[in-house]
Amino acid sequence: MTNPALEHEVRDPATSAARLAEIAVAEPGLGSLIARHPNVYPGLLDWLGSEGDQRARAEVARLRSTEASDRQAADLATKPATGEGGPPPRLPHNTPPVGSALQPAQPEWSSSQPTAPERPGADEPPTATKKGRRWIWITAIVVVIALAIGGGAWWAVRSIVGGGHSSPEAAAVSLIDGLSAKNPVKLLESVAPSEAAVLTPLVQQSATHASDSGLGAEATDVLQSLQQVVQLIDVEQKDVSTRQESIADDEVSKVTFVSGTLTVSTTDEDALAQRLADLSNSVAAMQGRPGRQTTPEQMQRQIDLPQTIDLAKPDEHSTLPLSMVTVKESGKWYFSPLLTAGEAALGSYNEQHPSAQVQRGRVLSADEAPGASSPEEALSTTSKAVVDAMQSGRYDDVAKSLPTAERRAFSLYGQPFAERLGRPSSSPQVRLGQTHGSSTVSGDQARVMPDGYVLDFPMSGQYVRLEIRQLKVTLTMQGRPVTVDFGEPPQAGELGIDQFSFIAVKERGGWYFSPLSTMADVTSTISGKIMRLQDEGRLDSVLQDYGRAIGEQVSRSSGSGSRSY
Repeated sequence: MTNPALEHEVRDPATSAARLAEIAVAEPGLGSLIARHPNVYPGLLDWLGSEGDQRARAEVARLRSTEASDRQAADLATKPATGEGGPPPRLPHNTPPVGSALQPAQPEWSSSQPTAPERPGADEPPTATKKGRRWIWITAIVVVIALAIGGGAWWAVRSIVGGGHSSPEAAAVSLIDGLSAKNPVKLLESVAPSEAAVLTPLVQQSATHASDSGLGAEATDVLQSLQQVVQLIDVEQKDVSTRQESIADDEVSKVTFVSGTLTVSTTDEDALAQRLADLSNSVAAMQGRPGRQTTPEQMQRQIDLPQTIDLAKPDEHSTLPLSMVTVKESGKWYFSPLLTAGEAALGSYNEQHPSAQVQRGRVLSADEAPGASSPEEALSTTSKAVVDAMQSGRYDDVAKSLPTAERRAFSLYGQPFAERLGRPSSSPQVRLGQTHGSSTVSGDQARVMPDGYVLDFPMSGQYVRLEIRQLKVTLTMQGRPVTVDFGEPPQAGELGIDQFSFIAVKERGGWYFSPLSTMADVTSTISGKIMRLQDEGRLDSVLQDYGRAIGEQVSRSSGSGSRSY
């Protein structure tokens, strides 16, 4: 069954070409509808015709067989009388075919998809999809440089003594300097240690899963290709100046760039196109999707350099200047990716909703969030705080239960939005009963699992009970329990589901539940397993067998082949 919200978007004739491409990736079952959308473009049709499901491929074949003559006529009509065609149009940066030349995060689609349409005119995606394009250059280069150094350099940076800066401005400017100099050490040592600590397990586990999955050689090829791309890109800054705004006294500060430019260029466009093609093909090989090889000529058509970014107005569709949020930790100032993202989201929301302004929240101090005495208590504390917040509409206790980086981000940005959008519940309350748990501690990190959580909540005029013990979940409705053990099927091990756990971290002697560390752990664990199965060509069958096994559990537990929850 497809996602109703996404299907509604596809049926809306105003949905943009870029959004159609995103939905095509997220919901393959809507491919046949996307193929008939008025804003679909040839590159996306090509992708649906080769990578879509059976219905999508059939629909693309039907469309092209019935409209071949019309397309040929359109080609002739759109060429200038001189016979000289204009330059090929640029595709939106976030569409499946090829993508921006400086987007290493998405090259896997490039290997099996065609280039941009060869002619200008009706097949070019709407220009509105280019909104915010200049941000792509900054983001992509930071990602490329960070990835290019590999796991080993990350650990080296983590051990550097004397990181951080004397002022918020120095921390922000140092990040720009590191970008200009293509200096990964300067970039990474500018990141707040509390936030870097969240990324460290992800880097470590990703490397471990790549090795376990037999992807070591392919991963090395990707890193080498990234390094070669970086060597061919030049970034020049000029006349950079900033102003500072204190957000939380001597702890959080916003640095805004009031002037200056960044120019991204290359001295050898042919070599850059070759290296980008190598990068795309290396990523495709690592993911077991070799398909059609991306050629330098395809990449050449996507390169649009040089690009100059005005730091005071990096996006022509917005009045917001480039800004970074910095934090003070252990007496030094650092760049905060989490708070910078939160500030950008807040500014964008307020710009689009001038009559419904949302103000930043208050940063809770360390003294207000002492932490729990054990990992099990940390998970229990957060669980109870979330349930209480659902009833009261107040999220202070949720913020207090989180570690430093996440507490700052949630209290400043998440909590104001949650309290504005959420409302205290007047309906029967959700009740969280016992919250027993178990944990495995390794240094300042622990894996925690509910081992006797009981949640009662109203449904259809009565209370329903949910009991959780490890990966076994029992739902009792109308006195009839249905139990499912998500870790029981043998496929759970192949998918990494049996390794699921919540992550708690220890700071200043107290334990805190970390949502970001949990997400990083789950993502790295499951992605490694998925990549291995995909490489072996068994992913679809394993997923089907797992779903079938869970369905059989539900049927046995409910005593009916048709009853499930």
